[in-house]
Amino acid sequence: MNWLNTIGWLIAIAIGYAVYRCARAPKAAPGAPGKTFAKIRGKGKFEAEVVGESHYADAFYELARRHPPSGADSESFGDAILTLEDDNQHDRNAVAVSIEGLKVGYLSRAMALDFRAAIARDGLTQYREFAVAARLYWGGKHQHHSVQLDIPQA
Repeated sequence: MNWLNTIGWLIAIAIGYAVYRCARAPKAAPGAPGKTFAKIRGKGKFEAEVVGESHYADAFYELARRHPPSGADSESFGDAILTLEDDNQHDRNAVAVSIEGLKVGYLSRAMALDFRAAIARDGLTQYREFAVAARLYWGGKHQHHSVQLDIPQA
């Protein structure tokens, strides 16, 4: 009968530990139910320029529809989700950039390598997605749009 008590206590401890780990896990990003990510902060400089944005014009139009620009030139700040794309057919080190669940571009090849080195240095390799601060700009005569990110450098 004593071994049943021991098993009961072990099960209770295991359940308690699982609840503790879930409570400490990063929360899901808006628009990404069930996904976990690491929240990363840079130095507030927004120096990382997203590339390939012209291929994702529909995403920018949708973001502008959701959050109408306040004038001819407008900027807004929020979070972007960076996703490691190890299976990307063009670059196995690719890092995609999404805002509110819409892909808006990629980190440049050099920036993607630096970012991956930074997450390895900081012990975050268990994550595939990372939330970072983003600056979204749109405006100008030709309705230009761009995204700059505040990410740490290696």
